[in-house]
Amino acid sequence: MKIVLAPDSFKGTLSAPQAAAVMGRAVGEIFPEAAVLQVPMADGGEGTAEAITVALGGKKRHLSVSGPLGKEVVATFGMVANKRLAVIDMAQSSGLNLALGGNIWQADTRGVGQLVRAALEEDPEQIIIGLGGSGTNDGGAGFLVGLGARLLDENGHELAPVPANLAQVSCIDTSGLDRKLLQTQIVLACDVTNPLSGEGGASFVYAPQKGASADDLPKLDAALSHFGKVLARTFAKEVTTTPGAGAAGGLGAGILAATNARVVRGVDAVIDAVGLKAHLVGADWVFTGEGRLDGQSAFGKTPVGVAEAARAKAVPALCFAGNVTDEAYKLVPEYFAAIFSTMQRVVPLEIALAECAPSLYRAVANACRTIRETLEMVAKRS
Repeated sequence: MKIVLAPDSFKGTLSAPQAAAVMGRAVGEIFPEAAVLQVPMADGGEGTAEAITVALGGKKRHLSVSGPLGKEVVATFGMVANKRLAVIDMAQSSGLNLALGGNIWQADTRGVGQLVRAALEEDPEQIIIGLGGSGTNDGGAGFLVGLGARLLDENGHELAPVPANLAQVSCIDTSGLDRKLLQTQIVLACDVTNPLSGEGGASFVYAPQKGASADDLPKLDAALSHFGKVLARTFAKEVTTTPGAGAAGGLGAGILAATNARVVRGVDAVIDAVGLKAHLVGADWVFTGEGRLDGQSAFGKTPVGVAEAARAKAVPALCFAGNVTDEAYKLVPEYFAAIFSTMQRVVPLEIALAECAPSLYRAVANACRTIRETLEMVAKRS
């Protein structure tokens, strides 16, 4: 028996590696003889760097960078030396949790650029950047400044890379950018296909959840539209309508303009990075999961991406989630052989979060017990 464990994080409780470890203990109790492979997963959101780094046996790098509101924060990125791979979560330095209580007009992504700059010093062949969890709307202006660029107004005065200044940017001085940027493969792990600006752009669609008011939205959008034109002039590349340009408050546009980056569906980027398809060869089961499973999970979320990869290898998938909506059960049998809720009773949220690990353990153990009993009964009949 070979079982592959490929969960995402159970947000607020267990990271993906922790969830895989809990699953592993449960499987080991019922199937002590089984070959169990833990492959933590993610979909480009928070935790992507950790999942890939742990899955590949890499190391974390810690450094102080500029947070979204200008205050220094300690951020990490992953480095897998034997694969010359660096992995960065933009949320580590510019995430929504770091921007709470701030002013979206003054929030920027300099920290992301600083993380990439530090990663380039380790001479990677590839950098994967997870774009989920953004707390900014600066079009990647901060990212460019964090890498050594300067934003200048029409009089040549330097501007801070915040949304409040984007409409005044006349040109970008790129002389300070590291040439390795164009020599390094950059993958943007992202499920967002929005353009930079317009009604379906970064500001109108995502800025409200970052604290922008209704009055702010057209002004933020106009600022991004202007900055998009500056990006096109500077890098001789039109990226503002490229799917994913509007990801992470327009950070996607800034990276696409300044590098040779490509946008990949988040879960697919992780599947490729950790070699999940190869791990699935010869597997009898794959177990996946995350904190919540709903009708939107079919659109790029980790469990469905894992199930798609498993289906291609003729491996049945079981999914475990804390919160399972009625719509989620429609994912059976197209994606999952079965879905298991880890919650067996109605409890307050704080208790549910505190009990996540033991609840996941019980659910996985029960599923394994069912599989074992069924196999043994069938064997007795034959």
